[in-house]
Amino acid sequence: MEKPEIFIHGNVDEEEKKEEALNIKEVYEKGYSSNLSQKEIDKLLHTEKPKTPIDLEIINLSNTLTNELLTKYGLKPFDLKENNVHIIDTKLYKKFAGDLENTDACYQASHQAIFVEDIGEEPITERVGKILHETIHFKGFQSYQIFEFQDKKSKNPNDSLVYQGPFRAGLKVSSSLRKMEENDEPFSVRFKGLNEAVVVELERKLLPDLITRAENIPKEPYLDFEEKTRVAPFYNIDPSEIEFVFPSEGSISTYAYPDEREVLSLLVESILQDDSSLNRDEVMDKFFRAHFSGNILEIARLIEKSFGKGSFRILADMNDYKSSEKVKEILMGIRSTKNSG
Repeated sequence: MEKPEIFIHGNVDEEEKKEEALNIKEVYEKGYSSNLSQKEIDKLLHTEKPKTPIDLEIINLSNTLTNELLTKYGLKPFDLKENNVHIIDTKLYKKFAGDLENTDACYQASHQAIFVEDIGEEPITERVGKILHETIHFKGFQSYQIFEFQDKKSKNPNDSLVYQGPFRAGLKVSSSLRKMEENDEPFSVRFKGLNEAVVVELERKLLPDLITRAENIPKEPYLDFEEKTRVAPFYNIDPSEIEFVFPSEGSISTYAYPDEREVLSLLVESILQDDSSLNRDEVMDKFFRAHFSGNILEIARLIEKSFGKGSFRILADMNDYKSSEKVKEILMGIRSTKNSG
């Protein structure tokens, strides 16, 4: 199944937008950017780790589960193929990860691909969580932007520069290139924390089903809630925050972005308090739908109904655990005032 055509914003003519849309589709088919040199392409393709049958099963099941969600939301499904996932060594991973070099897996829109750092021996389930999480990013709503501006450094008034890049990715919004150029604004990414919180909650929803359907991934005790409950006190953690238990290693893995997800939980609980016609699953489903469709109006209205006009914009600044704490404090203050009024 082909990738749906991506909407492109900008001041260039429609032919240029169509040409870029075709280029993005070609990048999707190849699994790497057309801006790479032949030497860089050869290095990527010849040094990436061959995918094992388990890797391929994880990719296929992640693809199937996310396509089922796209279909549920009335959206066109499309495939994450084997060549859209690259398992590469640490040095090469840092090159492709860019500003995400401190991670061990990432989705890069410019390559229409997922990059996974090969860190040697690791539990099978660790690879499951990484690929599923990045597949959810890969399948999220996407739009691009292309703007042409006069080259201010050139003496020729007819000289121009063309800037292009991602604009929307799931719930995440990058700076408008037009505003950056016209107002000399720095680049920024908004709603990153909310985006990651929703992606992790989707991961939590899909993970048990993926492992249940898998033929090559051990079922127990990785997802055994009784085992999670037993070990949770040793780590001073809620059992629901444990992703996997590794008895032989005497360790656990936990779900990412806990602070951002606390804010998401506050949003959901507040919406439920204000609208008794909804249940938690229905509210979460609205956030999940927005991630894939790109239509954020419904969740914005629900949030502003519970926290007041303009409150949705507060979430734009939630990009790490420090800003998450600040956003949570502001939102809790709003709720406290509202409930006592």
